[in-house]
Amino acid sequence: MRFDHGKWRFYKFNGRTKWTEQTGNSESQQEVMKYMLNAYRVLLTRARLGMVICVPTGNANKTNSGNWEDSTRLPEYYDGTYQYLKSFGIEDL
Repeated sequence: MRFDHGKWRFYKFNGRTKWTEQTGNSESQQEVMKYMLNAYRVLLTRARLGMVICVPTGNANKTNSGNWEDSTRLPEYYDGTYQYLKSFGIEDL
């Protein structure tokens, strides 16, 4: 899940090279989105004494030929989520 332009967007990784946005156009995509949302809810509500949330910075490096080193981990994939969490007071460690 990524927070982008004021709303949560759901993505599924194909396992190799690409993220695909889950738009909820089909019943199976809606089920995947519900499952993802519930998994995050469970993870974020189980902490008793504290919690660390890791939001990676992404990989902005390019190869000598000008292509991204890892196009599946671009910084813009993480920036919106990071800014959203910072907006309600989560501190950097």
